[in-house]
Amino acid sequence: MPTITAGGTPQTIILPVGQVLNVVGGAGTAGVAYLLDPVLGGTNSLQSWTIGVGALAPIGPYADQQRFLVTCSSGSVDVSLGNAVLGAPRVVKNVAGLADSAGTLLPATGPAGVLNFNPARMRKWCAAKARVLSKAGRGVVALMGDSRTTGFGAAGTANFVGARAKNRAAQLAAFLNAQGLPAHTDSFFCDGNINSVGATAPQYDPRITMGAGWTNSGAFNVVQWTGFGIAFSNLTTLNAMTFTPDNPTDTADVYYLTRPGFGSFTISVGGNVIKTIDANVAQSIKKETVTFPRGANTITFTPVALGSGVFVYGCDCYDSTMPKISVWTLGNSGGGVANLIYNTYPWEGTQPFKLGVMTPDVVILDIGVNDANSAMVLATYSQRLTTIVDNVQTGGSNCILSTFLPASLASWPRAAPPLVQPYWDAITSVALAKGLPLIDHASRFGSYELANPLGLYADTLHQNGVAMADQAQIDGAVLLAA
Repeated sequence: MPTITAGGTPQTIILPVGQVLNVVGGAGTAGVAYLLDPVLGGTNSLQSWTIGVGALAPIGPYADQQRFLVTCSSGSVDVSLGNAVLGAPRVVKNVAGLADSAGTLLPATGPAGVLNFNPARMRKWCAAKARVLSKAGRGVVALMGDSRTTGFGAAGTANFVGARAKNRAAQLAAFLNAQGLPAHTDSFFCDGNINSVGATAPQYDPRITMGAGWTNSGAFNVVQWTGFGIAFSNLTTLNAMTFTPDNPTDTADVYYLTRPGFGSFTISVGGNVIKTIDANVAQSIKKETVTFPRGANTITFTPVALGSGVFVYGCDCYDSTMPKISVWTLGNSGGGVANLIYNTYPWEGTQPFKLGVMTPDVVILDIGVNDANSAMVLATYSQRLTTIVDNVQTGGSNCILSTFLPASLASWPRAAPPLVQPYWDAITSVALAKGLPLIDHASRFGSYELANPLGLYADTLHQNGVAMADQAQIDGAVLLAA
């Protein structure tokens, strides 16, 4: 059997039935062993093992012949075959498609494609769903991630134009409505960093209008940045910004930034000022709930005194007389786990959750494709992902993890199988460690090369609205089953 040296050609190893694969790393070794999936053409990785100095536990035996791809980026790796210990358990795939890095099978107790499902870890969400179904109150689901969550490509073209109406939140709300759980998306939060690829907020979401002076371009400085793009700001005029929900409303939760020197603005509906906000106070992110007569309302934000600017983080509108699930979009184009752990300001990253200002009943977290593509160190990725989960849960929200979809092997090799597998394994490990449900969207799609011919991608990186509707079925199935 071969010895693989740093920079050498990755070796494909055949493991016969009943034998085990022995892998030993020499001094200073770093490498990966990938278990390849014959059903997917022998190129998609089912599982991976990180190789360091010393011997891995024997891999196998398996019920069928298996193929492995072994790589070495530093040091050297020795690979050999051996006979299995008599009576040793055979390693098999979980019926839902995932095992953790040690080969431990994840329980497949929830809907198909969902692992580690345990409604006992989703009690806040269960209570919210019960409130809505009994017409006793509302609930909130937050989808948190990157451009794929914001909806790049959702409208069928490789951009953000018109994407909000067909993004994952919109598709999830439509699915829940069809299943008898009333839901809506009458909200906005920051800009999702859509300006980074040349889209304006009204192009992305025509429910928003921005008078001259309002911007989501980061014109102020880093203070304007959040975990989900840029807060809407006005630094130069007294012109208004408006938001017109799709449905009749009588209440709005307005989120805004405060800091010494910031200005003031009014919140008005139908020409009537409901509240004047003075943001010239201690640095924070705050929520103001305003009520008004039920109707097809437009919420208007008008600066009164600019100071060093007024900053609107988001707005969630609803009808208190007809309780529904509000589905939030919390995406950041180009973002990764680092963006969600920044904490210089209380509105950065997931600080608003940790501080208890934003308290959705459940967060579905789908983040990592940009981290994989940039080859972030796995330990760093895992630690940051864990911090995000901790911040979300500290504020009281339940959390569900999701494996991110694969990208094109030709265009984004680090975000495609087999190199992406360790990141999917890291998500699995965090889900196990935290006892969280895991929605395995990655295994359902398999690879870009399999899914793209089915019409599920807008470009080589982003899924389209059809794929988002597909994801919504599984996301929704988890929420309904809890």
